[in-house]
Amino acid sequence: MKRLSNINISTLFFAVITLAYISFYSCKKISNPHGNGDEKDTITYNLIKTSIYVQFIDAYTGELIIPEEGKELKVGIVGKSKAAVVDIIGIQKEEYIAKQGFITFALNPESEFIPSSGSPVRFTIVASLNSYLTSSKEVTITSEGDYMLRIFMVDTDNPPSGVIIKQLSEVGRLINGVLQDTVSISTPNSEAIVIIPAGARLLDSDSVKLATGKLNLTLYYFSNLEDQALATFTGGITGTVIQNTSTNSGVFFPAGLVKFEISDSEWRKASIVENNSLTVSMAISDQTYNPVSGSNIIDGDEVALYSYISDTGLWMFDQWATITDTLYSGFYTTVKTSRLNNYNFSWFERNNCNQGSKFKVEDNCQQCEAIMLEGIVRKQADNSFVSNINLVGEWNEQINIPFSTGGTPVYIDWDQGNQCSYCYVDPAVSPLLIDNMCSQELISLPLTDDSQTTMAITATFIGSCDSDTNIVVLPSFGLWIRPVDATCWRWSSMNNGVAQICSVIYGETYVLGTYYDGKWKQWTITISNEETYTFAIDFSQSVCLNAFGIL
Repeated sequence: MKRLSNINISTLFFAVITLAYISFYSCKKISNPHGNGDEKDTITYNLIKTSIYVQFIDAYTGELIIPEEGKELKVGIVGKSKAAVVDIIGIQKEEYIAKQGFITFALNPESEFIPSSGSPVRFTIVASLNSYLTSSKEVTITSEGDYMLRIFMVDTDNPPSGVIIKQLSEVGRLINGVLQDTVSISTPNSEAIVIIPAGARLLDSDSVKLATGKLNLTLYYFSNLEDQALATFTGGITGTVIQNTSTNSGVFFPAGLVKFEISDSEWRKASIVENNSLTVSMAISDQTYNPVSGSNIIDGDEVALYSYISDTGLWMFDQWATITDTLYSGFYTTVKTSRLNNYNFSWFERNNCNQGSKFKVEDNCQQCEAIMLEGIVRKQADNSFVSNINLVGEWNEQINIPFSTGGTPVYIDWDQGNQCSYCYVDPAVSPLLIDNMCSQELISLPLTDDSQTTMAITATFIGSCDSDTNIVVLPSFGLWIRPVDATCWRWSSMNNGVAQICSVIYGETYVLGTYYDGKWKQWTITISNEETYTFAIDFSQSVCLNAFGIL
């Protein structure tokens, strides 16, 4: 675990230090600006310039994933810029825990981690939970600011449309890690087929042979024509590829994705196949668009096969595969490969443009200072799903997104509000065509407000530590708000303990929540004539020590 620390005359934030918590900077306390004579010292978060708000969504239900008691939604960071990412509290860990479907990260404010178009901060978020498929999403940040993204996960008991799962238990015969008989597995309608030949030697990630006995096989097929399946696409539709020692970013045009897992009788997973290659076959819809030809696929087209490198969040080119029209069964492609993980049959349109589009809103919605706008990005060429888009920020600021489609023409279908957010992009600019994100045009978004007669309130948050009651903490964690009977949430900025909340109705009850350090703090309030509401956060001893340096 690492923590960050830095205190100057007006702020305190933490910079990366060693595991022994030795600070790069000395500490100096400051006067409480809200104290009115109170001599308590104040810890603020003025040095945080970039926050990343993440929601974890069940791909079938569309709801936030709240694990059952005793289970944890674990989150890791991999990739080139892993060292830049910390929990919003200022602590860096090998593993983070999401709460109530939320997690919030920040970028280390040290100069080496300041994002720019020439030096982007790029990393992959990896989420895992029992009974769900491990999911990942690549993030690219080129400007400081607030970012939001959603990571969709597949419940193996209730997969979304377009995701098919087949399991076989206690099959084959393994002796000293070597398969004695050929074993195969197929989805119900043969969308995906994998054959493991006799003689194949199966090893785990530590190159240790699997146990003697039977095998357990699981095969997953992800359709390229279903939004819900594409939303769970490993790493996302925008990604980074390694080919011939060069690394390129760009956009996938998927023909389909297959994931295959092998485990032994002790449930150790195979990661390496030796001696013989697997045979992987996948059906491809005749509605699949080939960006090379500019039309739907035909017999003889070639599509690339990429395999996923989970330790880096990158894709590696494996080989070219030929698409064959089988006449009776439609289009198929078949390859032999020694790789064992995700099989991504896709065309890749590289762009090496790191910047995503930049937006500004032309006016605010009634009293709103913070806005949250949502939509779906699709390719213009075939209308296929690229990503959900979530804009968060203050209305007078430039708003950025954590991905880029580069020169691949796309459009955005904007959501038209819900019971949590009455402010949305004017339907007159939906769909919004974007021919080239690399152009860096600043896109103006007119807004529409369907809210009733409402009021705005100010919420103040004051943190404290039992170990030193002379210090108060004014956090900048970000805030989530919803009506008490709703399941959707609306985001609001929180700066040094202050959040402006708009579009609330007198007499109605709301839930407010915030995330930090694997914890979810929640309050319920009923709106009265008061304009300001104050909430307390009692930090644990470990947070006070490891994040704030309070003994």
